[in-house]
Amino acid sequence: MKWVLVWLSLASTLVMVAPAHAALQWNLTSHPNGDVTDLKFISTGSDAVGLRMYAIADTGTNGLLQVAGVNSGTGTIDYGSGVGVKNNNEAKVGSPGHAMDNKMSKDMVLFVFDEPVTLESLKIGWHYKDSDMTVMAFTGNTDPVTFKDQDDKNDRLAAVSNYFGDKTYGGTNNIGNAGWQLIGHPTNVASNPNDTATFNQTNPVTSSYWLIGALNDAVGGAGSLSNSKDYVKLFSIGAGDLPDPEQNTNSVPAPTTLLLLGPGLLLLCVMRRRGHLFLRVAPG
Repeated sequence: MKWVLVWLSLASTLVMVAPAHAALQWNLTSHPNGDVTDLKFISTGSDAVGLRMYAIADTGTNGLLQVAGVNSGTGTIDYGSGVGVKNNNEAKVGSPGHAMDNKMSKDMVLFVFDEPVTLESLKIGWHYKDSDMTVMAFTGNTDPVTFKDQDDKNDRLAAVSNYFGDKTYGGTNNIGNAGWQLIGHPTNVASNPNDTATFNQTNPVTSSYWLIGALNDAVGGAGSLSNSKDYVKLFSIGAGDLPDPEQNTNSVPAPTTLLLLGPGLLLLCVMRRRGHLFLRVAPG
């Protein structure tokens, strides 16, 4: 009986324990200050996952979304204290309008990752007035943007621009109808320890495409948070562990585990008789 228990214990351990990667972190100020639109940022941790950033805002006719970075003086800008957005109406705007804000238009940054990640935290390096934010992830069936055949920054900007050009934050052509899911509205981020916020904790979503910006009441769920204007600069973002490529994501036991577990289960038919323990082995 003792060897059976050891056998089952080993099998159970193999089922329950899976190696994990370290959490990932992207420092968005790791490049020299200035326009960081389309630059590749690599995560720290045991996995090196790249991302590119693109600034969007509802600066088009009737609130259509436009990508900043094509016009001179616009784009995703690193100020040392964090990344802000100078949308297409803000080429000559100074502080605080050069931040990621929602005063005249709603600024967001599109993050395109090399592979799906589960974002779960952000840190701001600067704020003015309020510091509520919005996080969204793409959960649709078809990739919104593909850079497979895009060789340079202008091609990639054009791909992003073409995708968002006929969409709005709210209304009939809203991005929610195009597969973008609201993850949450981190509130008063500057009031939290280390100016950080966590999100995506319950039923976590994994995606290669994320939107983060100042509070965006047009995508829903903001309530009274929209009463104040928000100005923030994003310093870093973090993701949970990547799935282990050797672990079946559907939780189907590995073949080796089945070999160990199967025979042990056959020996678990136990009967007590007169204070003694007998094992009943299945026939065959």
